Amino acid sequence: MIKKLSQYFLIFISLLSTAFAQDLANVEVKPANNKNSPVTLFIGDAAPQFSASTWLKGKPIKGYQRGHVYVLEFWATWCAPCRAAMPHLSKLAKEFRREATFIGVDVLESSNITEVEIKRFVDSMGSKLDYSVVMDRNNSIHTAFIHAAGQQAFGIPRTMVIDNYGKLAWMGDASELEKVLPYIIDRQWDLKKELQRNAWNHYIDSLDSEVQSGLTKFTKGSMNKNDQPDSALAFVESAIAQTPALRYRINTAYGKFSALLKVDQKKALEYGYELFNYTDSIRNPGYEAVIEAMEDTQTMKINNPTLYKLAAVCYEKKINRLPYPEVQLIPKMYSSLAYYYWKSGEPEKAINNQKKAVTLLKSKIRFKPTELEKLEESLVLYEATE
Repeated sequence: MIKKLSQYFLIFISLLSTAFAQDLANVEVKPANNKNSPVTLFIGDAAPQFSASTWLKGKPIKGYQRGHVYVLEFWATWCAPCRAAMPHLSKLAKEFRREATFIGVDVLESSNITEVEIKRFVDSMGSKLDYSVVMDRNNSIHTAFIHAAGQQAFGIPRTMVIDNYGKLAWMGDASELEKVLPYIIDRQWDLKKELQRNAWNHYIDSLDSEVQSGLTKFTKGSMNKNDQPDSALAFVESAIAQTPALRYRINTAYGKFSALLKVDQKKALEYGYELFNYTDSIRNPGYEAVIEAMEDTQTMKINNPTLYKLAAVCYEKKINRLPYPEVQLIPKMYSSLAYYYWKSGEPEKAINNQKKAVTLLKSKIRFKPTELEKLEESLVLYEATE
């Protein structure tokens, strides 16, 4: 499969180097989450017509005005990260109000939620949601943009930008919008380069998914009585040798780090810090692979306590980089951070972080008493071993 994808990628990049998005109409690009759904909307393509009939806030648009930029933010009332992103988007909408129109597209709502309820939510946000809002009741806008561009695997919130010429210029997370929007507005955005970047990421993501699927052959389960970490490591190393960019992709990195934890913990530590130091966009941080793998070590013997320190610094980095910490499970993260510091022999840091976890949980309007009891029990344990 990897060989097949490699051949596909060479053909695809060849096309990219000699033509533009419109010339790729006959090339089928299969998104990693749905291999039967071809991508039909590419960076540089004319954006689909915006046919919204229900505007809940702001002045309706009938088309894309030349020389003006449009920012579409796909969201839903039930989506906590969507709500958390609204103040940031409102700030940008105000800053670029002359050059760009921001539109929140309400999608994927439950069938029993009414237009009145959605409008009430929009109104209740006040200045936190200070841009136009449309209701996409039949998800036609979502289909025309998100599905057509193969972005549904990312879920919501998801942001798309239409440039001064009515072309799709960018798609990603709203937390990264501030970096790209000025270039798009000033007509300094390289559409061809962005198209190639998206093609490359799609290709690598597809390979990464294939590695994830392949690793199941070496995992304890219905097919195997025991884990086969040596075979898993050889499989991952072979994939990385063929495509070095896989080295830091989440599934491949997780597979390699997990296998090394069982085969050679010294090398696991070296690779773990390599992942920790790896810097990429918010969608692909290397430290996530370490965090996920270390969460699976409860029944595994860790001979090197420095691995726990590695897990701790990875958690710290994750917490510090959270775009919308108010909607994350911060108490749980601080409790995990405390556990890893305790296991690494740093009780003072363990106690301080566990106290943060307890305080943050108590600050929530609603929480389960059993959650608090568990956090406080851990705090007592850490204090007893100081």
